[in-house]
Amino acid sequence: MSGSSNPHKSPSSSSMSSTSSGPNSGAIKKREKRAVALYLKEEISKPERSKNVSDHLDYPLDPQRPIDDPDNIDSCKWIIAGGLTYEDFGKKVREYDNSVMCGLVWTANFVAYRCRTCGISPCMSICSDCFQAGNHEGHDYNMFRSHSGGACDCGDASVMRPEGFCSRHGNRSGSQAYPEAPAELMAMAKEMMPRLFLRFLYHLREEFELQVRESSSTFIWRAAEVETFLGLLQSLSDMGAAMRRVMAEALVDEEQYKKSTSGLNPESKEHRIYAVFLEQLNSHGLRYPLNFDKYKARKGMDQKLEYTTIIEELLFWVLRYEFPQQLVTFLLGLLPDDLYKESFAKAFVKHYSRVSVVLMEAKDRMTVANRFVHISVQLFSNENVAVFLTEHHNLLLTFILSLSNMMQSIQVASLLEDPDMKSNFHWVVNCDSEIMRDHCYWPVVSDLINVLSHRKIAHSFLRDPDLVTLWLDLLSSMQGMNLNTRELRQHVEFEPDSYYAAFSAELEMSASPMWSLLMHCQTPDTRQFILGTIQAIVVSLQDWFEAINFKDSMKPNPYQLTFHLPLHRYLAMFIMTAVKCHDADLASLLPEESLLKQIMMHPLQIQVCLAQIYAGMWVRNGIQIKGQAMTYIQCHFCYSLSDADLFLLQLCAIKLDPDYFVLTVLERFRIMDWLSYCPELASTSSLVDPDHKLAMVEGALSLFSALLGIQTYLGISESDLMRKEMAALLCMSDRQHSTLMDLMPEKTGVSGLAKELFEPTLKEVKLSGVKSSKNYKKTTSLWPPFKIDDNVHNSFRGIYKLVNCKAMHAFLFSVLHKALIKDKSVPESILYQTIHLLNLCLHFAPKTFPNRFMSKRITVKESIISVLLKLYTKLGGSSSYRPQQTSPSSKDSTSSHSEVLGGDGQFYIAAFLDRLYSASSNASRIIDETRRSLNMTKVKAGPSDIDKDSKRRKAWNRQQKLMAEFASKQKAFMESAMDDASDSEEGAPSASASAAETTKHTIKEYDCAICNQTTPSTGQRPVGLVIFLQASSVLGHRHQNDQEYSLNLSESQIQRHRYSSCGKVNKRKMDILLKHFEEKSVELSVNIGWEGGVMAQTCGHYLHLDCHRSYLESLRSQSQADVLAVNKREYWCPLCRQLSNSVIPMVPEESRTMLVKPVSSDPRQMVLDIAEMMVKRRIGRTSWLQEESSTSVVNHEKKKGGIAKVRGLHAIPPEALKADMAAIVDVVHDLLRKVQEEN
Repeated sequence: MSGSSNPHKSPSSSSMSSTSSGPNSGAIKKREKRAVALYLKEEISKPERSKNVSDHLDYPLDPQRPIDDPDNIDSCKWIIAGGLTYEDFGKKVREYDNSVMCGLVWTANFVAYRCRTCGISPCMSICSDCFQAGNHEGHDYNMFRSHSGGACDCGDASVMRPEGFCSRHGNRSGSQAYPEAPAELMAMAKEMMPRLFLRFLYHLREEFELQVRESSSTFIWRAAEVETFLGLLQSLSDMGAAMRRVMAEALVDEEQYKKSTSGLNPESKEHRIYAVFLEQLNSHGLRYPLNFDKYKARKGMDQKLEYTTIIEELLFWVLRYEFPQQLVTFLLGLLPDDLYKESFAKAFVKHYSRVSVVLMEAKDRMTVANRFVHISVQLFSNENVAVFLTEHHNLLLTFILSLSNMMQSIQVASLLEDPDMKSNFHWVVNCDSEIMRDHCYWPVVSDLINVLSHRKIAHSFLRDPDLVTLWLDLLSSMQGMNLNTRELRQHVEFEPDSYYAAFSAELEMSASPMWSLLMHCQTPDTRQFILGTIQAIVVSLQDWFEAINFKDSMKPNPYQLTFHLPLHRYLAMFIMTAVKCHDADLASLLPEESLLKQIMMHPLQIQVCLAQIYAGMWVRNGIQIKGQAMTYIQCHFCYSLSDADLFLLQLCAIKLDPDYFVLTVLERFRIMDWLSYCPELASTSSLVDPDHKLAMVEGALSLFSALLGIQTYLGISESDLMRKEMAALLCMSDRQHSTLMDLMPEKTGVSGLAKELFEPTLKEVKLSGVKSSKNYKKTTSLWPPFKIDDNVHNSFRGIYKLVNCKAMHAFLFSVLHKALIKDKSVPESILYQTIHLLNLCLHFAPKTFPNRFMSKRITVKESIISVLLKLYTKLGGSSSYRPQQTSPSSKDSTSSHSEVLGGDGQFYIAAFLDRLYSASSNASRIIDETRRSLNMTKVKAGPSDIDKDSKRRKAWNRQQKLMAEFASKQKAFMESAMDDASDSEEGAPSASASAAETTKHTIKEYDCAICNQTTPSTGQRPVGLVIFLQASSVLGHRHQNDQEYSLNLSESQIQRHRYSSCGKVNKRKMDILLKHFEEKSVELSVNIGWEGGVMAQTCGHYLHLDCHRSYLESLRSQSQADVLAVNKREYWCPLCRQLSNSVIPMVPEESRTMLVKPVSSDPRQMVLDIAEMMVKRRIGRTSWLQEESSTSVVNHEKKKGGIAKVRGLHAIPPEALKADMAAIVDVVHDLLRKVQEEN
């Protein structure tokens, strides 16, 4: 036995790794290591240590030996335990665990809890043990599966409220306080801890030097080599706060680190390895963005790396090896110690500038991003740490420069307004880049949002004009990204999916920080922050307009669309906050009129293009353009995108001249020619097809209704807004509680208030719904019950100038008049929105109107009142409007029917006329005069001698209707008979009867499954039915009768049944014909469907033939892995994915006359028709050749049937064809001669 049990006797160093063998060698080794540990513990407690104590402590960590040697690891455990077993030592240390925080670290897919009631930071999370041990009854919490990992925040008062702490964590006092660990117990751990960390650093440097020497472009983390060693460190950390403090002191000890890096022998391997590390440190080790050099004079912004502690160098290796999981988990586990957290946070921010480069160059970006956030969220959720880093290390500037570096690396020239790039010098982010698609920016943005959740940091951000300018420059690079250009000629070949990245980027990088800033700017002391930011945004917008060369009075390109205008939305939301929270003067906040007109154009272009998309005008851009339109108004985006744009348009309508605003909207919707009564203007060319005019009119009406009715940002309270949103969701259908909560719009990045208001508002909505559930009138065609609500901030009441301007009144009159004279071509959706706007005009009518201006007079002989009275009669049949007296002070548009809250068109028109009738004596007088004049007109319209006889008047009206119908049928008959002038008199009665039965012709339209267009089949662009053709001989097995045979048939019955099939009969017929006639002649006289027929199957979908051709060409260019025989024209139906190989063209219905004269039932007439056909339509070789291409698929399937005897019809020689046709002509001539002789 080489060791000694006497602790006062110095054992030799070799005893730490004794090589004795035998059955008791393991026990001998254990006794030897324990003896050494006891000896060392005794020696270090003496005032003067022996010279060989340091050698004994260094021996198990000798750099010349492998770091994962299990014998060395075991020796370290014995030394740290001081003679105790490692397990007993751990239990004893845990008795002094006085940590106030849990600090449990977990990786991805770990199940944790988040309590919104207890949480201060939005990133707060706790483990299941702490959640179960705490009191969260009645709280708003959820259980989630961690995406990137995290740590338990139980006990951290800066992240969650103390009421949610479990009994084991939080500040303790009295009997709950733990005593400190005795110095004797932790003595060996303090001696060994610096040596453990330095040995780990040496290993990392050695691996790095080896890979540098091999000129490796990537640095590989060999996890297997350090797994055991890191496991030892992790087990020490798990012993509790007492051991974590020892480890923290070693990690931040500058003296120990300096001693390990200075005084090295220049000839030693340690010195060579360290020299390589220093050489690579600031050159190729970790690059940083060059835009940081501009700010290196600022505090904490010098990017030169010089390390003074172990933890600083460890952070270098964390980034260099792209955040290895085991090392990250170990470092995070020490964060509950305040001494370590402060030093770790400083070191982390010191390397933060390198993070953007690492994220862009990493192989597995998602994994690196998750592990990075795993670290940063633990640091920046703590307000004290975040504020310290912001004030002393320019944390906010570091974030913005890191994001700017990412965005600048992927910028491309903007094509907005100027596709030729002659005058546009604006650069915009490329949404197709991998950085955008992989959301590389997400970790940095997540950290920015996290720190902006702290009020003091948000104020620091807005207080610094340089930071605000840098941030707006970053947002400017997102202005106009993911630009869409409307396809006018053919469908896009490949639909882009970059819009996912664009919407995600604006929501995360623009909207979320905006809401975090505005949340902290609602108190009087933040007024200057808001006003200063508004001025900076206006300047940024002016710079952007100059960059894209968008000058005064210019209009956006009508064929371009971008949904991304973050600067516009920042301006809108900061103005909203200034007015709502600080009572700022709106007129002083809005820019000058010329600039405001420029600002208005691009949000208005989005509204116009939305109407075009819904009308099908962007259909050639594919389904993705509809996806963008739906995402724009989706509940998670609408507050930040669509509602912000609408509010900005409302601000423009408030300040700009209302007539200018209305006319600009109508001009951008391209409906001025439809509204005009001037023939010259109505006949001019327009960018909108006539088929889409009504959809654009409805879009303009919808926009005006939204501007006047949506009050999201017009000063209403949060509770009223919550109620409106909830009512809008529940009025369509019942919803589950969780579904309703998910569908509620949200201000991204801001939580708390919405959750607190949800439950009380839901109860209120449920009660009001029960009370009013029976106050509706059942009709055949209900109109939406628009409600007028003028509960807006006084500063925004100028929006109602729109309904009192001349342009709006002229617009509404034109729409109503067109609806009256164009019968049913104007849909009810246009009518009910027009009536709603008229109600708004009446509700917000001023007491006095300015003098009317004179313009070029066009005689219409109608007024809004007369048109409404006629529409009332038209919608209700023969009934006429009769006014009902209502209270002039009534504000409800349906006040004349107070017990009914809804109805059809007649109901709402009557309600408006009743309100107008009761508004003033002049109004009632004009309505009465108009009613009388219309009644007189109706009377004069009938015969003068039967004025007083109502029955005869109705008969006269019926007669007029029948005459008109007869004239219409006569016209249709004349059109169909134009080409039949040579018909005999006997055929005329039949044709007349056929014409009398003719009804209004409707051309059938088909939906193309590729381009999504709905068009008829025409000669210029035919439509085909998707079919699958395959060879089949099934017809050859059918029998002439359907007789069923029972079992036990006789032999003769079996033979008779076998030879009576269609195939056998036709085969015998073929054999007989071949005996008496030539083979070529036989081929013309038989039908081969019984042997080589074609079976057709269809899924019922249609394609344009040109779309089908392009589709096949695209399939040929793709690798189908032999699934499709594209060379045989096989393809998947684009809609249902059913296998197909051809299309059947649908016969065009372009002519209303019959293409072919119907076959006469009279044999004589039939012979005459055949003779005329033979003379006028000669059949030659070319007609067969023309059929060859269209029947290629069918003939291919016939050949697959395996018919050897029967050849294809198109292979007939011309001589045989001429002979057969001559014989047919002779027969027809004989029949014609006989008919003439009989006559």
